[in-house]
Amino acid sequence: FLDERKKQEIVNVPIQCIIGDVRVINHRGYIPIRELVRQRFAAWTGVSWAPATAIQKGYAEVRPIRIRRGVELVCDGSHGVKVVGQDDYEWRRADELVGNERLALDLARPLAFGQAMDVEDAYVLGLWIGDGSASRRQEHDVAFTIVVGNTARTGTVALRSGPAQIERLEQWAITRGLTSRRRAESGHTQIVVNVGGRDWLQAWGADPDWKAHSKRIPETIWRADLPARRAFICGLLDADGYQSPDGAVLLHLCQRTLLEELWVLLRTVGVDSTLRGPYKADKHGHLSYRLALIAWQAALHLGWGRTIRRARGSGDGKTPVFVAARVLAQLRATCMADRVIKSRLRARMGVTSPYILQRMGATGLYDHASVSSVGARRAHVPVYTLCVDDALHQYVAGGFISKNSSAAGIVNLATLRIDAQYPLDFGGPFTGLVNQCHDALMLEVPESAADEV
Repeated sequence: FLDERKKQEIVNVPIQCIIGDVRVINHRGYIPIRELVRQRFAAWTGVSWAPATAIQKGYAEVRPIRIRRGVELVCDGSHGVKVVGQDDYEWRRADELVGNERLALDLARPLAFGQAMDVEDAYVLGLWIGDGSASRRQEHDVAFTIVVGNTARTGTVALRSGPAQIERLEQWAITRGLTSRRRAESGHTQIVVNVGGRDWLQAWGADPDWKAHSKRIPETIWRADLPARRAFICGLLDADGYQSPDGAVLLHLCQRTLLEELWVLLRTVGVDSTLRGPYKADKHGHLSYRLALIAWQAALHLGWGRTIRRARGSGDGKTPVFVAARVLAQLRATCMADRVIKSRLRARMGVTSPYILQRMGATGLYDHASVSSVGARRAHVPVYTLCVDDALHQYVAGGFISKNSSAAGIVNLATLRIDAQYPLDFGGPFTGLVNQCHDALMLEVPESAADEV
């Protein structure tokens, strides 16, 4: 390149990009992509770990892709997502998606990544996010409060509460060198823990300024190891979750954003879920939302609730027929139900949940969800992409299987655009795109058109 600025413009063409807030799974945690720029790390592709780096790609108009699980991915129109085709998976641009197309999602499974965190710290942090608050009389006089029901409930349907839970929290405070006190209220007890200054609370992962409507999953949890992530979710479920008599595991809150984040986090511990709502919460018009977890997965991977016979899942999550045929040889039939499934798949009579196929030994599977809508374009914002050194050319962004951006993708798009704008003989005989080598394009053009091209 004679002009280094032109080279940089080409390198920074926004292709296949997501906004900076979207989290990407890597060996350090589930981290916003903007924090990974110019770093080398191992990214999760949905199948395996692969070397990767993140790149800022300038600014672009973005739009949300919403799926019927109640969540969305915000990306530019050229961003590639994996969709279910007729005979195989295909890549589709965001601006070419139509309603009810089925996207590939990362399969909910226990994933080992992140740093070790004390599981009891993570559990109490989950309780605090669900039923806690912070107070500050002075800068160095900060306390947090957790509300615990007084009645010891029995069975797996009810919340964890009662004297045993109260004693557990008090013992946790003692082992951390903190002082605590009880504040008795009607039907419940408030455990008030004095932590001194803001620094302790922030290092733990809690923001002292969070209110009920602004709480989010703490950054320490996104970067924590698998046991700590499980403990945090159990704490949150113990505070606000419940299992209905018919077996559904539900979390009903007013904070939609918190539930959207939890949908993403749950998938890293092996639990699928669907966000529903809004519902009218009260006569004042406040809205609430409900996150419905797959009960058998919550029991298996979290030890929370009871297993029900009927495994509930999302109807549009079923495995495509071409995938079922591909993994048939991998399946192990250990009971009559498994043998029936294998027989139906062999006859191509139907498909089943990828989680059942996973239990039977299949590998390389995805979950799936239908597109509910693709939103309108939004203003130009900073966008980012990932370069992954892997044959699949993909990574997981917020649970969605997303296409890796690379120099090859940039050159491919540039070639198509140049050929469309400057076709052969556009400026006379033998003019137009005449050669391409790696990331270089060579055109023969009239001298009068050189600057424009």
